[in-house]
Amino acid sequence: LGGILERTGKIDALYLAEWWLVEDAADAVKAFFAREFPQSSLVERHDSQMRYRAPARKLSEVFGVLEKHKEELKVAQYAVSDPSLESIFNMFAQRQEEERGIPRGVAAEQPLATA
Repeated sequence: LGGILERTGKIDALYLAEWWLVEDAADAVKAFFAREFPQSSLVERHDSQMRYRAPARKLSEVFGVLEKHKEELKVAQYAVSDPSLESIFNMFAQRQEEERGIPRGVAAEQPLATA
């Protein structure tokens, strides 16, 4: 909407209505995840597409809950999967603090004095 407003100085009612409906649907999905999967977090969102990280549960349970509420949430399609090995590695790498200085227990050579 911002781009359209900047280019034309106005927003068509159809674009505004579409945006409003997408935001209402996104709010409903956020509320659903907060209620059904309290420890979940929204990882990524682009328009009406969202990606959540939910706490460890059986995939069949997660699938069952989503399937039960699919029509209520007006969800056209969804996917449920275990995290990949790559995503687990990336998560640990992201959490790891950057090392600064010389690690404890490692001896560093002193630079040679020049005369």
